[in-house]
Order: sequence, then structure tokens, then C-alpha cells
Amino acid sequence: MANLKVVGKPYPRLDGPDTVTGRANYTVDVVLPSMLHAKLFRSSVPHAKIGHVDVSRARALAGVAAVLTADDVPRKRFGFTIQDEELFAGEKVRYVGDVIAAVAAVNEEVAEQAIGLIDCDYEELPAAFSPDDALRENAPLVHDKLSSYRLNSALARDWHPVLGTNIAHQTVFTKGDIDRGFAEADEIFDDTFCSQQVQHCSLEPHAVVVHWDEDRLTVWTSTQKVFLVRSGLADLFDLAESKIRVIGTKVGGGFGGKNSMRLEPYAVALSLKTGRPVRLVNSRAEEFSAAAGSVPATVRVKTGVKRDGTITARAMDFTWDTGAYAEGLPGSNRALKDGVGPYKIPHIRVTSTLVYTNKLRGCPFRGLGIPEAVWAGESQMDIISEKLKIDPVDLRLKNCLDQGDETPAGDRANHIALRDCLLKVSAELKRWKKHAPLNHGFGVALLHKSPTTSAASSNARVRIGADGNVELFIGATDVGGGTGTSLGQIAAEELGIPLNEIKVVIADTELTPFDHGTYSSRVTPYVGAAVKLAATDARRQLLEAASHFWNLPPDALRVAGKKVVAKGRRSMTFAGVIEQSKVTEIVGLGSIESKRLWAGDASGDGKGFVAPGWPFGAQAVEVEVDRETGVVKLIRVASAHDVGKAINPMALTSQVQGGIMMGLGYALWEGLLFEEGKIANASFADYKIATTRDIPTAVPIIVEKNYAAEPYGAKGVGEMAVFGIAPALANAVARTVGVRIKELPMSAEKLLEQIKRGGMRWLRRKQLSR
Repeated sequence: MANLKVVGKPYPRLDGPDTVTGRANYTVDVVLPSMLHAKLFRSSVPHAKIGHVDVSRARALAGVAAVLTADDVPRKRFGFTIQDEELFAGEKVRYVGDVIAAVAAVNEEVAEQAIGLIDCDYEELPAAFSPDDALRENAPLVHDKLSSYRLNSALARDWHPVLGTNIAHQTVFTKGDIDRGFAEADEIFDDTFCSQQVQHCSLEPHAVVVHWDEDRLTVWTSTQKVFLVRSGLADLFDLAESKIRVIGTKVGGGFGGKNSMRLEPYAVALSLKTGRPVRLVNSRAEEFSAAAGSVPATVRVKTGVKRDGTITARAMDFTWDTGAYAEGLPGSNRALKDGVGPYKIPHIRVTSTLVYTNKLRGCPFRGLGIPEAVWAGESQMDIISEKLKIDPVDLRLKNCLDQGDETPAGDRANHIALRDCLLKVSAELKRWKKHAPLNHGFGVALLHKSPTTSAASSNARVRIGADGNVELFIGATDVGGGTGTSLGQIAAEELGIPLNEIKVVIADTELTPFDHGTYSSRVTPYVGAAVKLAATDARRQLLEAASHFWNLPPDALRVAGKKVVAKGRRSMTFAGVIEQSKVTEIVGLGSIESKRLWAGDASGDGKGFVAPGWPFGAQAVEVEVDRETGVVKLIRVASAHDVGKAINPMALTSQVQGGIMMGLGYALWEGLLFEEGKIANASFADYKIATTRDIPTAVPIIVEKNYAAEPYGAKGVGEMAVFGIAPALANAVARTVGVRIKELPMSAEKLLEQIKRGGMRWLRRKQLSR
């Protein structure tokens, strides 16, 4: 790879000073003249027919500008993937938190008071609080009009509901002959693992400000997808997209929870009604109880192996709890191509079933279904290792994908350093084990994620103005990972200028080109590739213009320091080139349209097809287990990632460290607790997340390779460090105290109970064997 001057360097974030000094503008900082404040009246019961909704007292309250219910708006459905939700629940509610009415008032206090004056009569219905409940014969239907729903084709293409049931989606992928694979096995392992629903816990809650000026709608919102918010609002309110501007304000964390419209439709409806700006912000309690959580899964894993550890077959059955609305569809589909793990397995069957329940909706959560799959698959790999008496690293080395192997999705792994990652964390493990106390245990897990290839279009624009200043326009949101800085580095590299000479404009539907958004680790490989194309296009135009003045071929010229230079000629500034060209600006354009590759999709069956940017990795952990209390403490983590090229190593390692902490909370403490469909721990006082006291010694390991892919071979790794922490911890605990936890979170109470049941007997046997 050519000598890079900007890409690959650990530049601090361009937005860093504004962020840490408080100058950055979040949605809650948007203040407009005559702005109203909104609050939502939500269902207090999980499943009921709605009788009379009395809003008369609320409307009569001084300071209230508008109160809306289903009777006041068009009865249209919308949804992130399946359009299964109405703006206001009109006929029945489906979970505790369903929106029945909205209030706009002169301030939050009056709006809150008005909400308290609304009365709603409910005729309560039987409820299904788990997939087991929902799948029983004669179970109450969460959606009894499923046959009338339609797919949001902008975001999803695969939808197979089972009408007359609570199955929102069910699909199967097979490869090879699963029965033959199990017949060839010497041992068959059959285990079931459960994950819990967790909250995204973004420090910034969902927030939106809307202004309708009788002709044009302007929306300031904390979202990961400004263009899809625009199209969703246009469809819901019968407005032309050209009449809607969506401005992505600074986002204080997304993690998948801000992928879809959440508050925007209610603020828009109130602004359309009143003609005044409207501000709507979730309280922290609403974030927990009514925004969204992850999509928990029960995963049955059946694996056939030879005595030497060779995997012959793997069957996986995923049952997902999507809650009241089917935003869990993308993760349930991703399980088809990613579920079985990064292994060479000739015979595969994956079944994925998405089930409606009368609970908080699930939606994408940092990894889009992969944390649940890796939790199950990598936990079972150690069960196999223990039974066959094969070292867990050796078992994985024997079966893991390598260069040129066919992936479970059917393409070739031509850009892969998975073995390198595993060997590097294994080396860390060996060092840790030399001086470890008896109550310390060690675990390992492999990481993988296929590229996001369905609905992944990105565009970029680079503008060099008459004054020579350079601007980069991208439609993807920066959700906190430093997107603007890393993409700015790519543009700066191609234009031969310092990073601080570029202004990056992000996520504004009026100013930036179309992008599907920031999600699923797609920004670096897709938006980054578009940025490189746009910057290259702008450079080409500069050099071609200068070549006419100097009567030299363009390849005899180069750019450096905002100048065009050539041997034996006096350099010319960017501004000078534009001035002599008699144009007002130079605009470079770049566009990337991904190929679609889902398991079983005919478009991905070609043996020569190479999917872009498969991220791979490995994690190893050292834990301390207190056998008297069941408390598990994560001491060390080694997290190795096959990144291709690290565009910004500092940003990348920050993502790894943040992912480790998120994975730690997911593994040991986090989980929403329900009582008859109502969340019982809807605050940080009762919902435990990892804090500074829990930070382990982390060893981020960046594995770089010169891959022939754009940009510079780089891959997206923003989600990866979350995946392996839970199974690696479970594997370490099992090898320390002989207790195999199969249900998350691995709480101290849960572990202590199992230790008392049999773990101590295992420990005595282990000590005697020494």
C-alpha cells in the first residue's frame, strides 16, 4: 500500500473540543420561538381493547395548545420493517407503553399535567408475555390483522409471517444434507441458550424538534438514519419528500436504538395541528419502558463432531421475542447467514422464528442478532472442547474459516485474518496463566459478522470552493464513534491536504447526499468507499484543469498542501486553479451500491462472489470467581480484530474498549425485568450497567492486512468487541468452578445457586486430579 500521510494516523476527533466544552448542539439544545412542549399518554395495561378516551379535561387546561388521539389523524400504519404500528392506538393496545394520545403545551409542566387529566377505558384481554405463551395453541393474538400489513421495502425484503398466529416471521436456510452430517458425527451436542432483553442505555434519550411553517417541515432529531426518517414521515403524512428537511443533530449514543422513527411522528402531528414548533423528549423512564430494547432469543444449538474435533454438521433454531412490533426482523434474518459461526461446516440448517408478544418492542442492538448467536455458538464450542478433551483454542483453529474457504453464507472468505487474531489472543492467554491464582479462569471466543449487503447505498460529495476551502458532505450520522473524523481523513488523504483543512457536513437531507445511515458497522466500508471515490473525482478535476494551463498530462501533476504541483513549474493553489478555470467550484461525487447477499439468496450463490468487508476477530478473558458469593470479576481482556486497515487507530481502539464494557454489562448484569408486561427496573438506580469500577485491563490488538478492497482494505468493526465477552466469560467460569451458565445475565445469584448444586463437587474432583 502506498505511503499514507493522513489515513492510519491517530488523529483526535474533529468534534472533540465542541463535545467536551458543551458547545456541541444536541436535539435538546434546539430552541425555537413560540416552541411548544409535548408529552405522550401511554397505555398502562399490556393488552386491551380501547373503550372511550376522554381528553376533554386536558384540552380545557390553560396552556394546552393541542391534544391528539387516533380520531384526529389518518389511520395509516408505519414501521421500521413491517408496517404494523399506527400513530396512535385506536382499537387496542399491545404493550405497556403504547401511545394513545399526545399533548402539546406551553411548557413541560403543563403538558405533564394535561397527560394526567386524560382518562381511558380499557377492556383488558389475555396477554402473551413470552414466546412460549405466544406460540401456544389458542394464544391471544397480538396482531389479529397481520394479513393486511405490508413490508417497508426500503429497509427489508424478506418477510414470511404465519397468518393466524403470533409468528411475525419464520424462515429456514439449509446447506448440504443435515441428516447426513449428523450421521457422520461421532458425538452430537445439543444445548439451549437464552439471552435477555437489554436496553441500549444511550446517555442521550430520544429527542426531536419539529417546525411546520405551512409549506415546509423541518425536523431536528437524534437519529441514525436521517433519510429514512424523511421517507417515513413523507409516507405517513402524505407529504412530498421535497417538503421535508431532516437535520441529524449530534447523537449521544445510538447502538441500533435510534434506527427507526420513534418520537418524530408525534411531534410532526402536533406541529401540523398547531402550526408551531414542537419539542418532544423521552424521560429516562420512557427510554426504558417505551423506547425499545434488544431482541432476546432462545437458541438451540445441535452440533455433530468427529472424535478429532472436526465439525460435520450444525443445526440452530432461533426463537426471537420481538415484543409488540416487529422491529426484530433484520436480526432474525441475519441469523440465517451468521448464526452458525465462522467455521467450515459442510452441513447446516438454521431456523429463525420471530414472535410477537405483549411486551416492549425489540429492535437492532449493537450487532443485529449476532451477540445472541455468538453467545450460543461459542459457549457450545467449549462444551465440545471439554467433552473431547481438546484445547479450546486448538478446536477453533481446526474448524475456523481461513483464506479461500466458503463461508456459511456461500461466498468466499478472501479477506480474512481470523487465525491470526486467535493466535494473538492465545499468546496473551498463555502469559496470563503463568501466575494466575486458583480462582482465576480463562475463556476464549471467536467473532464474526457478515457485511451488511441489503439496502446499503452510500453517497458522498467533496466540494472545493472558489476560495480553495474543502468541504465533505456525507448523509450518514456520527453516532459517537468519530465518523466525521475518519471519513475526513480519507478525503484529506486523497486530496493531499491536512485533516484540519476539511470541513465535514453530516446528516442533513437538504445539504448532504443520500445515505442509508449509520448502523451494522457499514460506515467504514461503504461510506468510506464513497468518500474516497468523491475525493478522487475532485482531485481528478483539479489536475485536469491545471493540466490545460501548463500543457502537461494530468499524471505529471500531483496535489499537496492545498496546491497543485508539477516538476519544473510554480505550484498553484486550489483557489488559483478554480479561478483560472472560470468555474465557481469543483464538486467530486462518489457512490457505492452494495450487492445483496442473504443465506439462500440466488444472487449470492456464485462461487466466485466476494462479499466486502467481513470483519473477524477473537477475544480472550481472565476472570476471578468468588465461590462464596458467585461474584465474577473480569480481570483482563485481549480483543483482536481483523480490520484490514485502521483508518484512525485511536478511534478504532476506543470502539473496541467501549464494546468490551457494553459486552461486560450484557454478560453479567443487564436485563429488563417484567411484571405482567410492565418493566420493573426502568431507571439506572435499578438497571445495572458497567461503570468505571468494572473496567478491566484491556489489550486491543489491531490486525492489519493489505486487502484489495476499498477504502484501503478497511473493515467496519464498531460492534465486534461486544460479541465475545459473554461466551468467553461463561467459558472461563465453567473451567474455574465447573458450572455452565446457559442463560444471561450470569448474575452472582444465578452462579452461586449452581455452585451450591454441584460446582463444589467439581472443584474437589479437579483438585484431586492435580
